[in-house]
Amino acid sequence: HEHHKGQTPKLDFPLERIQIDHTLVDVVCTGTHDRGHVGRLWITLAIDEATRAILAFVLSWEYPNASTVAQCLYRVMIPKDEWLKRVGTERVWPMFGKPDRVYLDNASEFSSRALRFGCNQYNIGLEHRPKGLPHFGGIIERVVGTVMTEMRLLSAATAKRRGFSKVKTISPNEKAEMSREELEAWLIEFICGKYHNRPHSSTRQNPQLAWLRGIYGTERRAGRGAPAVPKDKQKIYLDFADIETRTIERYGIRWDNILYWGEVLRPFLDAGDQ
Repeated sequence: HEHHKGQTPKLDFPLERIQIDHTLVDVVCTGTHDRGHVGRLWITLAIDEATRAILAFVLSWEYPNASTVAQCLYRVMIPKDEWLKRVGTERVWPMFGKPDRVYLDNASEFSSRALRFGCNQYNIGLEHRPKGLPHFGGIIERVVGTVMTEMRLLSAATAKRRGFSKVKTISPNEKAEMSREELEAWLIEFICGKYHNRPHSSTRQNPQLAWLRGIYGTERRAGRGAPAVPKDKQKIYLDFADIETRTIERYGIRWDNILYWGEVLRPFLDAGDQ
């Protein structure tokens, strides 16, 4: 019933349901290896509904699709130590784990066989927003708005540093000072250093504390318990990867006009003859 009013059903614990959405960032970036490539990146964000913690994000030059969502879910489900180490930050980002349900926009890029297959493999419920209805309580819009506001401040600071008074008058080529990797590092710094450690406008709790209480419990109630660390991270990645089908012929399979054969294919070929 609440669903149709666009209100937020009460969630008690972290990872009961997460929301994933995307938007175009407000900072113009350059390519990492090609500084001549200038443009705005898309950010795909995953939010935990109960605690408002940000569980993961993905930056991409291309319009987000099911692959982007899959990559975001992969980052949600595994500990972030390796990612943080690669970025070179000392920040702590303790949020990870397999969500019970994922709530997505109804856009077609969020519907794919790969995404459904991955969610089925891990018993993750997949929910889509009914057309014409806002997200529950605007949860993800508010978090995205917070991140974008901070980015506009970053954009303005970049402009000021270069001697421009109005951000709008700057051409993208003049304004672009950050690479994708630099923006990724800045976002991690903002999320882990600021956003998770200050009270959220709706819940009045800071997301980090809400997460820790929800996972480990308080004196008054038990927590959900620490999420299991996946044994096979590669399998998670592959389970959410794009799916393409090919017919197995006598010669094997053809992929991008290249022929592949392996003994692993023989049982499928024999089965087809029966």
